[in-house]
Amino acid sequence: MTVTNAIMGMIIGSAANQSIAVGADGTIVVAAQGYGVTNYSLSAAYGILTAPGNFKLYGVDQDFDTGDYPSIAIDPNGMAVSVHETNAIGNSTIMVNIGTAIGGQGNLTQYSPRSTDMAGSNPSITAIGPGQFVVSALAKGEELWPLRLWLVTVNGGTVSTSPITFETSAGPWNLFSGPPCHQYPQLAYRDGMLAISGGMTSNLSWSMGSLSGATYTQQFGWSIPSNNNTSLGSAVALGPNNTVYAACLQNQSAGTNSIMYWAGTYNPSSSSPSLEWTTQNTVEAAEPLGVSLACLNVGDYSTVMMAYLEDGAGANCVNLCTLS
Repeated sequence: MTVTNAIMGMIIGSAANQSIAVGADGTIVVAAQGYGVTNYSLSAAYGILTAPGNFKLYGVDQDFDTGDYPSIAIDPNGMAVSVHETNAIGNSTIMVNIGTAIGGQGNLTQYSPRSTDMAGSNPSITAIGPGQFVVSALAKGEELWPLRLWLVTVNGGTVSTSPITFETSAGPWNLFSGPPCHQYPQLAYRDGMLAISGGMTSNLSWSMGSLSGATYTQQFGWSIPSNNNTSLGSAVALGPNNTVYAACLQNQSAGTNSIMYWAGTYNPSSSSPSLEWTTQNTVEAAEPLGVSLACLNVGDYSTVMMAYLEDGAGANCVNLCTLS
């Protein structure tokens, strides 16, 4: 595994709660939340990676909306969809912004923000097909903070949702409609497999399984060393040839963090699913505060994009780097 230098530093300044997505043509979108007292501004940066070391930043769309915890996804046709929670107390409504992300450029204000019947905290979104997405959120106002999943269809400016049922070896989850989740999960999808990062047990962990229609069937999960930073979440990405990538913050001395990164392969066999990690490393970053992953494939070139939030002098910023 090779960790490159950051391809773009301070892509969004004064930032928090970063999210990254990549499109089929190499377009990269990074969404982040700015600072404020009540209504935080949401920004997005657009660029494109066409080959190793060939990255171009086209610009930053400032203040496309206000809210908390933005997450971004791009479907195969270049439709960009972001989700975020409102600032309401308790189970806040999850809002949807619809735009485009093609050729390294885009916007998230093609349609006015859409209110949905989804509610919860720390939403995440991943694309599963043209106009098709999965959204997760935590039912923060309920005991154990259960994880909820929805299928989301976007057709023009219309957004429709339906809940996803959890299935495990013990049968479907029926407690609060989802398993307990203690962290800030992120989602990844590829070829019928859905990965969920973060907090499926009392320790930081991940879950992976098959998604068929409105049913998620867990096949296996994994955990990480006990010195993880359980308050700041984790990241996951899926790549070609059954590859899986994971990252999280780990506690270091004097209250600082480092970014731990794993890569491996999984076998999605219904009779004997398995997961094997092949690499583990530390990504050098000065006082990271959060991390997100996305897998980028352009022609024969494949790499993992990492967006991480860094504690800067007076203002946090979002940096980009590639992992291969």
